[in-house]
Amino acid sequence: MKKLFVCALLSLAAAYVPANSKAIPDAVMIGEAVQTQLNNGLKVVVIPDHRSPVAVQMLWYKAGGMDEPKGKTGIAHMLEHMMFRGTKDVPAGVFSEEIAKLGGQHNAFTNSNATIYFQKVARQHLPKVMELEADRMVNLVLSDALFMPERDVVREERHLRTDNRPDRLFAEQLERRHYTVAPYGQPVLGWLPDINAYTPQDGRDWYNNYYAPNNAVLVLAGDISPQDGLALANKYYGNIKPKAVLRPPIPVEPMRYDARRMTTHNPEAAAALLVRHYRTPGRFEGIAGGEVNQKDVTALMVLGRILAHDATGLLHQLFVVDKKLSDGVSLGYDPVVRAEPSMAIAITPKPDVSVEAIEKTLDAFMGQLLTNGVDNLTMQRAIKRLKFDYVMLKDDVYLHAYHMGRWVLYGGTATTLEAWQKDLDILTVDDILRVARTYLRLENSTTGLLINKKATDSPQGSPPQQPKKQREGGL
Repeated sequence: MKKLFVCALLSLAAAYVPANSKAIPDAVMIGEAVQTQLNNGLKVVVIPDHRSPVAVQMLWYKAGGMDEPKGKTGIAHMLEHMMFRGTKDVPAGVFSEEIAKLGGQHNAFTNSNATIYFQKVARQHLPKVMELEADRMVNLVLSDALFMPERDVVREERHLRTDNRPDRLFAEQLERRHYTVAPYGQPVLGWLPDINAYTPQDGRDWYNNYYAPNNAVLVLAGDISPQDGLALANKYYGNIKPKAVLRPPIPVEPMRYDARRMTTHNPEAAAALLVRHYRTPGRFEGIAGGEVNQKDVTALMVLGRILAHDATGLLHQLFVVDKKLSDGVSLGYDPVVRAEPSMAIAITPKPDVSVEAIEKTLDAFMGQLLTNGVDNLTMQRAIKRLKFDYVMLKDDVYLHAYHMGRWVLYGGTATTLEAWQKDLDILTVDDILRVARTYLRLENSTTGLLINKKATDSPQGSPPQQPKKQREGGL
């Protein structure tokens, strides 16, 4: 990755202001993203898009589930909740009220890699939401009286979103089976015993360590010029002091050479399900912490489109259209993460079809794929769809900001965001076959079967297994 360009704010702004003081000609509707770094370490990216008078502020903290210590799973998500409980000058509820008065939208979310806060407002209101967000970075109130009731809210969220959802509980357990060492195997919401044990000091420790300008990326996108965006960033965030962020080493999932399996019997599940995870490289880390072949990652993105991106996907055609074994097929592969990702295939069988039949058909299909690959026409169609989708992504100011923010936070720069596209034009069917044989081998996978039939109805007649009590560390 190219070294981040760093200079004084005024010098950078001057570089973008021609003699006539117009930063962006009127004819230019979408400008190039500009990236810099404030003196306190805050990375700032401005993405001009002058097609409508709106602006998005998105603040990314490099503080997600993968950074949590043992016994504190979910504390990143808990702190996200607390960020709406007020500061010294902005009491609980006022932040949201102010955004509503401005006619804007806002929210936040936590994942394994980061915690993200955003607002979308009319361009003239951008300074106000930046003032409010900067205030939360340093002045959050984390009193016992506010923290303990919010912990109950988080506990209830865990019950509603996971514990009372057999499919999600199964997915959580399967990820822990797939990632036995790497923290991607622990739930973003946290294990229930950990949630029950949170203390206000846990929240203060997390906030005081990770919520710092030098541990964040600020993205401003929309109807704003680079120099105006950078000036606002410096005004509202520039005086916040950096911190010595203490980040424990992130455990790496070791190499292994055998397929893993997990079978869950839960009659309460609405539908049976097969999910298979394959170990794959990401943009910033390869398998078991190894080097990354960027062309391989791009080829895997194309292969994912070929297999199950939409109704034209080979897996959809096989399971839903031709054999009529399934009500739905999906595939997920997101290489823009901090550590090793996976490619996950999920297939829901029809009520009268067993997951064992689904697995047998999938294994046969994958055997053919690894033997014969795909034809050039199929590959070129997938590449065209991928290019089209990326153009459409940039058409949405929020999505553009989202993809830029995570790219920069996880290790890239604004100038390298689109570098992967050059590999699309040189891919061959041999590349697709090579990555399929390298990464989509059975011994490189973890397969989970969710069976919702009662023991007397199951082909094997095996007794149903009750979900195990949640504890830190997984199954």
